[in-house]
Amino acid sequence: MLTELFVKNIAIIDEVRLSFGPGMTVLTGETGAGKSILVESIGLVIGGKASPQMIRSGEKEGVIEAVFSFEGKGLAKGLLKEWGFGDEDQLIVRRHLQSEGKNKIYLNGRASSLGQLSTLGPHLIDLVSQNDQQILLNEATHLSLLDEGDDGRELASYREHFKTFEQVRADWEVLKRAGENREERAEFLRFQLAEIDRAALTDPEEEQKLVEERARARNATLLNEIALEGEQSLVSGEGAAIDLLDRLVVRLEKGREIDPSLAEVAELLARAREPVQEAGQFLSRYQEKLSGDPTRLEEIESRLYLFQQLKKKHGATLADVMARGEKLRAELKTLENHDDTVAKKGEEMEVLGKKLVGLAQKISAARRGKAKKMEQKITEELKELSLPRALFRIQVTTPPKPGVEQLGPDGIDGVRFDFSANAGEAPLPLTAIASGGELSRILLGIKTTMGSRSEPATSIFDEVDSGIGGGVAEVVGRKLKGLSRKGQVLCVTHLPQIASLADTHIVLSKKVVDKRTRVNARPLSAAKEREEEIARMLGGLKLTDKTYAHAREMLERGRLDAR
Repeated sequence: MLTELFVKNIAIIDEVRLSFGPGMTVLTGETGAGKSILVESIGLVIGGKASPQMIRSGEKEGVIEAVFSFEGKGLAKGLLKEWGFGDEDQLIVRRHLQSEGKNKIYLNGRASSLGQLSTLGPHLIDLVSQNDQQILLNEATHLSLLDEGDDGRELASYREHFKTFEQVRADWEVLKRAGENREERAEFLRFQLAEIDRAALTDPEEEQKLVEERARARNATLLNEIALEGEQSLVSGEGAAIDLLDRLVVRLEKGREIDPSLAEVAELLARAREPVQEAGQFLSRYQEKLSGDPTRLEEIESRLYLFQQLKKKHGATLADVMARGEKLRAELKTLENHDDTVAKKGEEMEVLGKKLVGLAQKISAARRGKAKKMEQKITEELKELSLPRALFRIQVTTPPKPGVEQLGPDGIDGVRFDFSANAGEAPLPLTAIASGGELSRILLGIKTTMGSRSEPATSIFDEVDSGIGGGVAEVVGRKLKGLSRKGQVLCVTHLPQIASLADTHIVLSKKVVDKRTRVNARPLSAAKEREEEIARMLGGLKLTDKTYAHAREMLERGRLDAR
């Protein structure tokens, strides 16, 4: 249930705060007083489309905040829990509209998205406006109106399967198109793959190792001289370091017999002999490597040139070239197995399609059953709404032998509302024959028939009483009153017959303050205030005693009806 509404800087509203209770609340006021702006604001907090033009002139931001209370469990609470909110009994929806176009949405203080709000909104409020009359005139919407009021689980399951089916079918069609030139593509892949395979790449670091080996080969003479000089200086030449160490160790051994403190340095030099010996042996082996195959440099240059050519075509490094080879190999394998892949994807599509057709037929059967019940109930409602000879029919058309080609996101059915207001006249498409006043009553009849739903707990009717008056208006008022006993009803109206039945009556007015228009929303608490407003709605250039007496009579009748 909607308990509070705060609107700031929206259109001509500077700031309005209202509280709502259960039962039937009416909003009245002169044309242009801001009633429809309030309804549009409520539409925004249930996911309506916003634009910077909705912000009050001269302001940078507009704000709408609505507070909802929950009783027990429901789809709205279930969605919030699924999104990570707690199991709370209150929801605060806050929406900021900014002149730069950057809007913000908060659910219980947590940033949210328009997608989430649009999903949640229909479970919070059922907003019925004059625009819904236009919806009735669009046959494309009749199916969704027939589905309204169901828990939607079967249709939601169908839509998920349909989405999967559409993706599988799209993949299958892509595979089929790819198969049209797969031989040419496979031949090209084999050519590229052979080029990479001939290189016999096994080590992504091979190029760097060859670059280092090439540097050694190019400078073999110099490196040989360095190694020879080192080897001779350390172990084999005249006055080699190892000979000097040996002689010095012998002398120190004799010296330690005299002074034991020389023992430590003698041991240190003795240990130094081994690494000097190893260094000399390493340099000797190094010389042997440098004096290897004289054609090696040519082989290295040839290999490095091959790497450069491969990298130009397949990647910046040898690792990239090797990865490219694996990718080409995988694609080639897919192409070579293309017929099997297409067949498997086709089988998957066929299985999904059969399941979808079954689900669609099940939904179709439920729709036809519901249509029969609904058309009977709506016809009865129209009789109570002063259309005693009305006939309302719901045509559900289904292909005789449905297949996957007839599947759509909502199933396999087409739905059309037919209507006749006069005896002896066969029902014809609603879009062709209904008047504005008849549309208002048909719309109310549909909503009344749907009124047994547990969610949403709040219904808002924005001037759906257009085109009616007199006794019909009184019947419409009683219907709205009846709906308010099942859930909260808010109604924007110009008809005193409806306003007189309200549990709560809010009047909107506007005035100019400091050269700016401001809207005032005032709940009427005293009986005299309600009498004044009902008298104003009854009209006339001059309000007379008879007008006020009529207003009092309507209010008294409304109180009696409320019992």
